[in-house]
Amino acid sequence: MPNITINQQPLDVPAGTTLLEAAQRMGCEIPTMCAGKGLPHFTSCMICMVEDIRTGKLLPACSTSVMEGMRIVTDSPAVLDSRRTALALLLGDHLGDCEGPCRRACPAGMDIPAMLRHIAAGEMDEARRVVLRDIALPSVLGRICPAPCEKVCRRGHHDTPVAICRLKRFTGDFNLRNNLPRTPDTTAASGRVAVVGAGPAGLAAAQALRRSGHAVTLFDRQPVAGGNLRHPELDGILPHQVLDDEINLILRQGIELRLGAEIGVTIAPAQLLEQFDLIILATGAEDAAAMARQWGLQSAGEGIKVERHTGRTSDERVFACGNVVRPGRLAVRALAQGRTAGMAADQALRHQPVQGRPRGYDHRIPGRPEPEELRQWLQDADPSDRVEPAGKPADDYNDDEARREAARCLHCDCRARDACKLRRYAETYGASQQAWRPDQRRHYHPTRYGQIIYDPGKCIACGLCIRVMEKAQAPWGLSFIGRGMDVRVGTPFNASLEKIPAPVVAAALAVCPTGALTDTGRQCHTEIMP
Repeated sequence: MPNITINQQPLDVPAGTTLLEAAQRMGCEIPTMCAGKGLPHFTSCMICMVEDIRTGKLLPACSTSVMEGMRIVTDSPAVLDSRRTALALLLGDHLGDCEGPCRRACPAGMDIPAMLRHIAAGEMDEARRVVLRDIALPSVLGRICPAPCEKVCRRGHHDTPVAICRLKRFTGDFNLRNNLPRTPDTTAASGRVAVVGAGPAGLAAAQALRRSGHAVTLFDRQPVAGGNLRHPELDGILPHQVLDDEINLILRQGIELRLGAEIGVTIAPAQLLEQFDLIILATGAEDAAAMARQWGLQSAGEGIKVERHTGRTSDERVFACGNVVRPGRLAVRALAQGRTAGMAADQALRHQPVQGRPRGYDHRIPGRPEPEELRQWLQDADPSDRVEPAGKPADDYNDDEARREAARCLHCDCRARDACKLRRYAETYGASQQAWRPDQRRHYHPTRYGQIIYDPGKCIACGLCIRVMEKAQAPWGLSFIGRGMDVRVGTPFNASLEKIPAPVVAAALAVCPTGALTDTGRQCHTEIMP
């Protein structure tokens, strides 16, 4: 029985065992996208490389058998560099978006494609959950947001962008009609936080913290909450009743509101620091200089100086967000900054690395969609132009109108984005799609089998689906077509996927490491709040 070491740990394993299997036995994870349980190795992705420090050679762990005396290292500089190079080659030829352009353009990062899919399916409770995860005041924003998401909607290259903002309003109004606040898990409470300022940033920060189970007190010097959302220029656009109702839904989650409380007048910063674990400053731009002086914080330009992605100030117990950091008129940006500060404060209270809102690797299709790509996306969308409301008031959708408008979405995001190994490893190893790119974009044509779509643009030719079909002895199946750099996965003679037995297609979908095989009947793997 060969004796080897992996990361300096001795190990006896039977002859014929691969290095990948040996590492798995000792609980060491080696990344791979072309090795599947119960399936023979293929050695195609090349990200499972390890180093034998006796010889200095890099070896593919999935197909190299153990040999006496091997001294294997799984994370040496040479190994990490090799994995980044392999990933860069895969990413450079990967034709697909992780996130849709609409979500990228939304300052709050709302999962717009998931919202649209739920609305189109008539799943309004699910749509509500998706929206409320990222947007504290959807009915408000649906009336005042300038909709940067619609400016980049790819449907606009064909006719008219999807009415995303109006559908967000529709979802928010559904939430108000059904009087549905989120109920946080108070058993996980671990801190007390004071949020100073009850405008959009402060409300979003308070909600994010309360959602995480913390005790939150919201302070504002005005007699009512809302901040700049009550500016006279919004009269006639944003009814006060809508604003009041959405604020009340936030407060009903267990947030204490103290109005008429002015820092430095009715309550001193020292008192808040004594009574609370953390402070979040979310006052207006006119208060920035005073807030910086009162709290002893560093300032930058017109606002308080903060870490870009967390809102943490020069005092580790104080965070800041909204106009007190950077003056602006976009309520959606203030809400996004408030949510980020709330998430960062939650991380600090739990003694976790303070990073704010998670930002994963985001692959992008370069440039504008080509006509053939647009035609392929349109196959899964309602062909009609934008749906306009027929009722009164003129800007309200009824249920049928909302569903038809949402069905116009091209679904150009990846439905497997949260389960995609390529994306996860790209983030882990710092790989980039810019490191290597082919001379010209390849043209790929997705094919459909019922609710299953095979998108060869996202395929990395790992061979897992082929081996699944070989193992099942399917009379028809996917196979490698072409040679060299032109090799791809497809059906022989361009046969329809419908010839492949449904259980075999489902098994292939389960092992696909990217979004090349996806089930259009399944929503994105995205965690949503209750």
